[in-house]
Amino acid sequence: MLHQVQAAGVLLAQGRFDEALTWLERALEHGNLNFLRSARQSLRQVPDARLAGLVLAYHRRAAELGDSSDRQALDALSA
Repeated sequence: MLHQVQAAGVLLAQGRFDEALTWLERALEHGNLNFLRSARQSLRQVPDARLAGLVLAYHRRAAELGDSSDRQALDALSA
């Protein structure tokens, strides 16, 4: 999963948003809880409003798999 997010970061830096989105969606689909927790924080640091939906998706998936702290993070993001 990490290599997918790294690849996406390179693509974003190159302005290749659609390709980056493909990698990030794959990582979302296959990532475990620890990965999702880390990635959701990293994605929030990217100053690109087009990622907002994906940031929310990473939070939702972590909330599905995780504990109350993951649900709280989702609630805080959604507020």
